[in-house]
Amino acid sequence: MWNWGLPPHLKTFIDSDVLVGRTFHYTENGPVGHLKGKKAIHIQVSGGTYSREPYTKMDHSHPYLKQVLIIVGMMMCLPSM
Repeated sequence: MWNWGLPPHLKTFIDSDVLVGRTFHYTENGPVGHLKGKKAIHIQVSGGTYSREPYTKMDHSHPYLKQVLIIVGMMMCLPSM
């Protein structure tokens, strides 16, 4: 986690590659990802515990990345803790 968000290089990669017509398209039912059946593993490190209240609302990176992966059609595999 970088200032409660994504590192700038990862954000630039997402902004450059998550584009309509390239990694997803819109239908009347919402976005459809072009990467169906692919999986992603999100491993996040931070200087504190942001997975528990009251700090969960400060973690903007995990919800954002999860939504990006859903839009492009990837599933997110979460390890059990």
